[in-house]
Amino acid sequence: MEDKEIKDGIDRYIGTEKLFNHQIKNQILSNVGKRRNAKGISRMNKFMPAFVLLLLIFGGITFFLMLDDPATMTPGNKGTTEPMDDPVKEIPESNNTIDEEDTKVDEVVTPPANEETSEIIFDLESHGTEFPELKSDLNVALASIKQTLAISVNGVSINEEGTVVVDLNDFRQDLGNLTTNEKGEFLWPLYNSVFKYPEVKEVYFTFNGSFTAWYEWLESTPDPMIRQDEQVMDNTSKLVDALLVNHTYYSDMYQFIQEANMPDAQAGSVFILYLEALKNGDVEQIREYSVNNNDTQIAASVSIYEQIDYNSFTIEQIVPSQGEPIYDVHLNYKQKDGSSGDKVIYMQFYDDKISIFDNPEN
Repeated sequence: MEDKEIKDGIDRYIGTEKLFNHQIKNQILSNVGKRRNAKGISRMNKFMPAFVLLLLIFGGITFFLMLDDPATMTPGNKGTTEPMDDPVKEIPESNNTIDEEDTKVDEVVTPPANEETSEIIFDLESHGTEFPELKSDLNVALASIKQTLAISVNGVSINEEGTVVVDLNDFRQDLGNLTTNEKGEFLWPLYNSVFKYPEVKEVYFTFNGSFTAWYEWLESTPDPMIRQDEQVMDNTSKLVDALLVNHTYYSDMYQFIQEANMPDAQAGSVFILYLEALKNGDVEQIREYSVNNNDTQIAASVSIYEQIDYNSFTIEQIVPSQGEPIYDVHLNYKQKDGSSGDKVIYMQFYDDKISIFDNPEN
């Protein structure tokens, strides 16, 4: 009953025909919507895998392109790799300056602790016992060379073997570089001072402990100053003394040479012994003192001196060469036939050795 009343009410409000039409229209529209939705979903399901695959490919390509772009790779991006510095990219200049002294400190290289040094050092305290008498004598000898060297000896020690170490203040700047001639003048007072003590066999001179500094300054070998053979020195000295006593001409020439202050105190003795060897034709003795080792030259010199009247021998003058350790000894004499003659003998001082050059043609 109630249904019928509702239906009749609707019919009265919209009419029976309109109700039918609305119902048909609603059914058609409802079916069309259902068909469209079913068809759309079916197509989507069909193409969905291909669509997803395309998305994955595109996303992968994009990801790798981003990895190759240095601009997208910063230390702050998670999951990315920091790029290497671009070598072409300029580094901005800093306004801060670097202190040169700081850089020098970093460059200092410390030598290995076990590296051996080539410098020869002597320690007076560990070497031997003090030798105050020789110290005093050496100060006097140095003062005779130059007054500013009067107190240059720091100390002297001697050991049981007769080896002496003389330590000096470094006075190299005071004397400068010495010529060979000046070296002889410098060393002989020292030699005479140290070897007047019979217990001294050899001597090392040092500058503030360094023997290397001493021999490099003198441009010599790293060898000590040694005492000459006592027997040879004794025999030579006796021979020279005998010649000076028995021959006035030798005595006069010896005195002349000593007053010339040649580098070597033995210059007079060597000169006398050379002339005596020529007079006697002693070839071995001539070779010992002369630079003329050629037999022909020696024979020519002997033949000349055989004609000389030795009693007439005199030295006219001695002239030192400029800048060279050579002294020109000018001689006057008469020959046995009464004619006058003259010669020049050159005395050379090299490496603590006296050599004579006597040109037989002059």
